[in-house]
Amino acid sequence: MKLKATLFFLLVALQCNAQSSDFNSISFKKADSIALSYKNERLTNLPELSYKLTSHLTTDAERFRAIYRWVCGNISNDYRLYFKNHRKRQRFQNDSLKLKAWNDEFKKVLFKKLLKKNTTICTGYAYLVKELCNLAHLDCEIVQGYGRT
Repeated sequence: MKLKATLFFLLVALQCNAQSSDFNSISFKKADSIALSYKNERLTNLPELSYKLTSHLTTDAERFRAIYRWVCGNISNDYRLYFKNHRKRQRFQNDSLKLKAWNDEFKKVLFKKLLKKNTTICTGYAYLVKELCNLAHLDCEIVQGYGRT
């Protein structure tokens, strides 16, 4: 009986996927190609950039992929900025008012750096993707949390 139960469990376990993909039937070649063709495009006109990345694509998944691919290929992580933000967030973790004030001021610095040098940290990536998606009429939400590096 134990052998049958073990075999049954193994057969079922081998057939299960931890995460199934909804995108097996979608080719992202065109979206990736479009994103790569706008390498080093400036962030000074986000509506135009969003249009360039998404206007020739037919599905929301492809449009999101083009935006995602462009951001991943053209925006760099700023480790100094990350550590500065990390230290301040730790310092103010028990004072929500100071943390909010810090975040409000830090957003300005974050966006200036993003526009000037195409560098940012987690939050900057999230806000940029969200804004490009909103301009492309794609639903996009930022999930607040903490990341590990």
